[in-house]
Amino acid sequence: MSRVGFLQRLFRSIAAHSLPVGGTCFAVAALLTLPAIATAASSSSAPKLSPDLIGMFEQAPPGEHIRFIAVLTHQADPISLLIENRRVTREQGRAIGRARVTDQLKTIAANSQADLLGYLATEKAAGEVTAFRGLWIANMITGAAAPEVIAALSEFPQVERIIGDPVVDLDQQQDEVIPAGGRRVLPAGFELPPDREDYNWNLERIGAPDAWAQGYYGAGIVVGVIDSGVDYTHPDLTDHIWVNDDEIPWNETDDDFNGYVDDTLGWNFVLENNDPMGSGSTDHGTRAAGLVAGDGTSGIITGVAPEATIMPLRAAGTDWGNVFEAIEYAIDNGADIVSMSMSQKWQHTPKPDYALWRQVADNELAAGLFHANSAGNEGDELHLNPLPFNVGAPANCPSPWLTPDQYTVGGVSGVLAIGASDTLDYLEDYSSRGPSAWEEISAAWPSYPDTMPPEYEDYPYSDGSGGLLKPDILTPGDDVYSTRLGGGYMTFSGTSAACPQAAGAMALLLEAEPTLTPDLMTMILELSATDWGPSGKDNDYGSGLLDLPGALQMLDDLDTYAQIRGAVVDSVTGDSLRGATVTILASGLSDDTNSEGIYEFYVPAGLVALEAKAFGFVPDTLMTSLAPGGELVWEARLGYWATGEISGTITDGFSSDPLSGVRIDVVGTPMEPVYTDENGLYAIPGFPADTSLTVRAVRFGNEVTDSVVVILEDEQFVLDLAMEHGLTDDFEVDQGWIAGDLLDTALAGFWERCDPTAVWYGATMVQPEDDHTEAPGAHCYLTANGIPGSGQNQNDVDSGFTTLTSPLFDGHWYHEPVLTFWYWYSNDTGVNVDDTLKVEVSNDDGDSWIGLLTTTESNRAWTEHQVSLESFIELTDSMRVRFIAADTGYMSVVEVGVDDFTITGAAFSDAPDPATGLAFGFQGAHPNPLGPGGHLLFSLEQTSPVKLELFDLTGRCVRRFDFPAATEGQHQVRWDGADQQGRPCAAGAYFARFVTRFGSKKERVILVR
Repeated sequence: MSRVGFLQRLFRSIAAHSLPVGGTCFAVAALLTLPAIATAASSSSAPKLSPDLIGMFEQAPPGEHIRFIAVLTHQADPISLLIENRRVTREQGRAIGRARVTDQLKTIAANSQADLLGYLATEKAAGEVTAFRGLWIANMITGAAAPEVIAALSEFPQVERIIGDPVVDLDQQQDEVIPAGGRRVLPAGFELPPDREDYNWNLERIGAPDAWAQGYYGAGIVVGVIDSGVDYTHPDLTDHIWVNDDEIPWNETDDDFNGYVDDTLGWNFVLENNDPMGSGSTDHGTRAAGLVAGDGTSGIITGVAPEATIMPLRAAGTDWGNVFEAIEYAIDNGADIVSMSMSQKWQHTPKPDYALWRQVADNELAAGLFHANSAGNEGDELHLNPLPFNVGAPANCPSPWLTPDQYTVGGVSGVLAIGASDTLDYLEDYSSRGPSAWEEISAAWPSYPDTMPPEYEDYPYSDGSGGLLKPDILTPGDDVYSTRLGGGYMTFSGTSAACPQAAGAMALLLEAEPTLTPDLMTMILELSATDWGPSGKDNDYGSGLLDLPGALQMLDDLDTYAQIRGAVVDSVTGDSLRGATVTILASGLSDDTNSEGIYEFYVPAGLVALEAKAFGFVPDTLMTSLAPGGELVWEARLGYWATGEISGTITDGFSSDPLSGVRIDVVGTPMEPVYTDENGLYAIPGFPADTSLTVRAVRFGNEVTDSVVVILEDEQFVLDLAMEHGLTDDFEVDQGWIAGDLLDTALAGFWERCDPTAVWYGATMVQPEDDHTEAPGAHCYLTANGIPGSGQNQNDVDSGFTTLTSPLFDGHWYHEPVLTFWYWYSNDTGVNVDDTLKVEVSNDDGDSWIGLLTTTESNRAWTEHQVSLESFIELTDSMRVRFIAADTGYMSVVEVGVDDFTITGAAFSDAPDPATGLAFGFQGAHPNPLGPGGHLLFSLEQTSPVKLELFDLTGRCVRRFDFPAATEGQHQVRWDGADQQGRPCAAGAYFARFVTRFGSKKERVILVR
C-alpha cells in the first residue's frame, strides 16, 4: 500500500484510538516474600508476571537478582505519532519530525514511570536492585532486582506486564553462519591477486560500483551498528566512526545531558561504559560495520557505502533490554539508519515478546528511523523454529511499506527483514522463511506465554489468512570478506552478513535523496529488486535481490512518474472488492486490490488507459493524461453481470449410474466448488452471463471431464456429464488426495501437490526437477517443494512421518487390479531403517492397513513400482492407498515424490481354469465367435448370487450382469455387443468371467461384427 493510501486509513481510524491513562502510584507497605510470589499466582496481579519470569524466580539461588523488563500500560499510539511526523514538510527536514515524535514518547515515559523509578531507586539503595533504566522507545523499565522487588513492582497500576530478560549468549542472538571449513582470514598487509577487483564480489552483485560511479558513497549518513562492538581503530573504518561533538572526551561528565558520560564514539551497553569496542568483543560487529562502510584502505573495499558514518553500539551478548536501549540511543543521537544483525528466535527461552518488539518497531517508524535487520538463519531448522515463527524478532515486524502482493493488509512498522543469497544467486538454505504471524498466538500455539494486543492481530495465520510476507529483500550472505577486529579481513556468512549491506544501500539512497521516508525507501528497494522465484513478493525470496542501480533509477524516475491509486468497489453496495485487477492497458502492468479494495501504480507520465475487472462484474475503464509528478485517484465502480444457473446430472459412463460426491469446479474463478448429491445432481447458481467458462467434473476413479459453457441472462442451462471410469491420476488436477493425517508427527516436509524444483547436494539431485508425467504435465506430490538453489536440508521431512492418502476407490472395477505408481526417494543415510518410504493399502476405508512396499534405500530417480492388489488384500468398494515418508533417524534428510498413480487390470491368460467341482458350469459364448444377439451360457446346481463380467484385453470391465439369486439349472444371458452405456464395443477378443459363491471361471470370447 502507498504512503498516501496508508495515511488515508490512518486518518479514518484515528478516532478509534485513544491513549490509556496511567494510574497513580500507591505506597508499597511491605515487600512480598518468595512464598508470597507463589501464592500470588491466583491474585489479580499475578498475570502481570510472565511464566518465564516466574520460572526464573524458582530457579534463582537465594540473593540473586533477576533481569526483567516491565512494560507499562500507557503506550504511545503509533498511528498518532506517524501522522505527527508526516505533518512535517520536506523543507523542515526529518530531524524536526523525529524531535516531535521523541518528545511525545519521552513525555509519556516520564509521566508514567516516575513513581516506579523512585521505588526502584529506594530499593537499589537497600541493595535489592542492581541496575535499572527507564526507556521511552517503548514505555518500559529494564533492570535487575530481587524477585520480591519485581513482584512488588507488578502491583503498580501503571505496569501492564513484566517479562524475564536473561543474558543471552552471542550465538543465540547473532545471525552468522560459520562454513564447514571455518572463516578465512586475510591479515593486514596482504596483496590482492592481480586478476581481481579491489572490492568484494557481493558488491558487484548488488551493483554498488555502479552507484559509486554516479557519485553516491553514503557521505553524511549515520548508520548505527547494533552488534558486538566495532573496532574503531581499523584502518578501513577509523575515518568513518561517528563522533559525538556535543561531548567533551574523557572529562567524566555528561556534557550533552543525554544520560551517557563521555559517549564520544558511541556506547557499550554490555559493560555500561563509553568504549564501544569493548574487551572480549567478537569480530561480528566489526565485520558488520565493514560491510556498511569499509573503505578499502587496507586493500579491499568491503562497504556498500564507503563514506557513510558508523555509530558503534555494542549490545550483543547481553539481555534484550540493552538492545532496546541501543535503538533508543541511535534515534536520540542522530542515527539515520540502524543495522542489526541479530534476532530473537522462537526456539529459545524466553520466547520473543512479539508485542513489545512491534511497539518498538512502530515507534522507530514514527521517529523516521530506517532499520535493516537480519531475518535469521533458521530456514533449515523448521523443526526448531516452525512456520510462522521462522523469521526472528524484530525482522518479523511489518515493514514501512506494504507490497500489493501482501494478501492480508494490516499495519506497518519500521523494520526491513533481510534474507541471504549465495554466490550462484540462489537463496541460502539457512535464510529464514516467512510468513510471520500476528495474531493471538497462544490460541494456536499453547507454548507461547504472552498475549497479543488486538491492534497487533492484523496478520493472522492460523485461520488460513496467510500471515505477513517475509523476508523483504535479499543481499549476498555467502563467504564475503569484511573488516576484522585488529586489522585485516575475515569472511562473513549468514543473514548477519546480508543485513549491513542493505543498511549500506539505504545510506546511498538517503544521500541521493535526503527527504526519503522509510515507507518510500522500502517501496523503492522492494519494487526495484531483481525478482526471484514466483512473480512478486513471496515468503522465500521476499521481493528479490537488492539492485542498487535499479533503486537509484527508480528514485530518479519518481520525478517523471505519476501515481495512480484508488479503490475498486461494488457499484451497488459500495463495498470494496478484494482481488479485483486494475490494468494499464498499453503496458499490461496490473495490480490486484488488497483486502480493502485498494490498488496503486507508479507509471510514466502521459496518456494512460485503465481497466478494472473482477469476476462476476462488468469491467470499468478510464482514459486520462497524467503530468510528471501528478496523481490520479480513481475509484472504479463495477456493476454485476446478469447471471444464470447451470445444473445437471453426473453419471458413470460405464454403468449409467448417478455419481455422488463429484466435485464441480468453475475453472479459473473464485467460485466455490459444488458437489453432486446421492442422485448425481448439482446446481451452480449465480453463473455470470456472457462469459465463457470451463466447468470441470472431478471424481477419483473417473476421468476428469471438462466442458466449456456460455449462458445467457436468467438462463437455466442444463449440463449433464458422463464420466468415463478410469483409476488414473497424474496429479495435474487435484482429485482429492489427503495430504496429512492427525497422527502425523513430522515437523516439516509435509506432502504437497506442486511443480517440483530441483534440489542438489553437491552433484547429487535429492529432489526432482520435473514430475514424471510427459509434458505438458508438471505436477506431482512431494514432501514439500524445495526452493531454487536450496540444499538438501531445506523443506525435507523432519523428525517424524507425514502421510499422503488416496480418496476411496472400488477395487472391483478391474480384473486382478494392478497398482502402478512412480516414486522418487532420497535418503542421505543410505539404509537407515528409521528413514523409510512405506506404501500401504486398506479395504475398510482406512481402519486397517496392509503393507505393499517399504524401502530405505535412495533411488533419486523416478522409479516405477507395480503390485497386484489381490495378492495382498481382499478387494472391496472401500479401498484406499497411502504413502508414508518417515525421517526418524538422527540428522538424516528424507525427500519423497509420487506421480502417475494408476490401477489397471492384469493381462488374461488363455490357459484352462482348474477343475471347479460340480456346483456350477460356465460354457462361455454361444456361438463363439459371438455376433450381436449371441448368448453367454452357465449352469448351477444350487441357488447362488452370480456376477458375469466382460473385460477387454487391458483388464477394463466393459459390461457387467448381476443376478442376486440365480436358481439352479441352465441359464443364458444375451449380450448385444454393447458396453455398459449402450455403445457398441469394438470387434476383437474379450474375456468373460463368471463368479458364484462356489468359485469363478473365465472363458475367452471373440466378438464379431
